[in-house]
Order: sequence, then C-alpha cells, then structure tokens
Amino acid sequence: MPSMRDKFPGQPGEELPIEIQDEQETVPRFDPDQHRAFGSAPALLGKDFDVPQFERLSPEAWQRTESTTLRAGLYRPSGKYEVNGLALSPEYHEAIIRNQKAFVASTGAKTVAANRLSHPERQQEKFDKSQTEPLMSKHARHQVIIDDLRTQQDNLETLLGWQRTPGFWRTDEVDLRLRATQAWQQTFLGMLRTLKDNYELTTNQELDMQQAAAYRLFRGPQSERVKQWGDYLNLGNDYTKGVRLLFEQSDRKIGHALTERAVEPSSE
Repeated sequence: MPSMRDKFPGQPGEELPIEIQDEQETVPRFDPDQHRAFGSAPALLGKDFDVPQFERLSPEAWQRTESTTLRAGLYRPSGKYEVNGLALSPEYHEAIIRNQKAFVASTGAKTVAANRLSHPERQQEKFDKSQTEPLMSKHARHQVIIDDLRTQQDNLETLLGWQRTPGFWRTDEVDLRLRATQAWQQTFLGMLRTLKDNYELTTNQELDMQQAAAYRLFRGPQSERVKQWGDYLNLGNDYTKGVRLLFEQSDRKIGHALTERAVEPSSE
C-alpha cells in the first residue's frame, strides 16, 4: 500500500499536517474595526470553506495546484487560447486583437461583399465606417479589461507586501477580508478556470483543483498557509501583469489605426 509521501509528492511527512487550535482561534470573531495582520487572512476566510480532508484530495489536482506547475500551464505556447506564450481565458482571447491587419481586412471584406450593388460613394462610406466602428468597439472593451487588470494587480501587490511581514498589523478586518477574497475569487480561481479551458479539463477536474488550492491556502500549519499565499500572490501578480501588457500592446495598435483614420480614441 503506497504511503502518503508516495501518493502526494512534496509532502513533508506521512501524516496530515494539521495545526491544532482551540475553537476561538479556528473561528475568529468578526470585528470590523480590529487591526489585522496578513497572517490572520487564511483563518478569516478559511472558516467559510468546506475543504475535504487531505486524504480525500485528488493526487492529480494536488500536483496541478503547486504554484510552479500552475505557472508552467499558464506560460505555455500549447494552450488552446494562447497569445504570445500566455494562456488566456476564452473571453480575453476573443476580446484581444491578435492580428490587427487581418481583423480590419475581415471587417472590410464583409462590408464590401454586403454592398456590391450600392452606389460607389455609398460603398466607400460604408467601407470607411466598417473600418472604424469595430476598432472603436474593441478599444472600449480593452479599456474595461485593462482597468480591471490594474485593479487586480494593485490588490495583489498590496497583499504581497503584507505577506512578507505576516505578523505586523496592516489594516482593519473588513479591508483584509475584501482584499483576500478578491485575490481568491477573481485571480486564483480565474487562473484555475483558464487552465481548465485551455487544456480542456472537465468540470470535476476544475472542482478538484479548487479544493486542492483551498487546502493549500486555508488548511494546515500557519507558516505553510502563509507561504502558499505568497507563492500564489507572486504567480497571480506576474500573470495579471502579463495579461495587462498584452491588452495594452493591443490597445496601442488600435490607437494607431484609429489615428490613421483621423478618429481620436476615447480615454474614458
């Protein structure tokens, strides 16, 4: 019969590494005005999660949720929705312009085909409009995505700074909860969802990864939880920055194309 070490590579021992705490420590009281250190974040959020016992976690999901494995999956040119070596969500992959010349040519060709019987001046008017409106629409969508990615990155960088000195109080309980919840729900789960979509994993496999990641971040000894948070925050920050730079590069190309057409892109 395989040992726990054989079943879950990288574990420090064969027994479940549970930190024994009394009930008061395990279920912190909610005090919105209380100053909190980052080290309290795993317990503050973790009490709301129904995480399986370590022995019930999927060995495959446990391996996949190791931070270096996640990074390898996100930074890999074989992803289904990959752009410049970075795996994107299907929504981001659809929004970004991967080849601007092809994008503009495609919209123009559709307009020409639909207006062959129109007057030449009317054809030109519709063609010019077809070249501009899709770019304006893409620009507006890019701005929303870029702003959201910047907000995520600002939050991740703040949490990273706090994680490096987890014993020092940094903020009140409400702020810490909100920031840590945003990192978990928007960034960490978003990365797992992106891997699921890029490598065509099943819904159950994604759920297994969510449970394994939750165990890493919300269960086990305090020092290990804080370390795992640091690994995930570093990865999330790097990945979010990478995606943001892709969209900023794409948006600059849109701006140049609109300028050539004498259309000033909105900065809102």
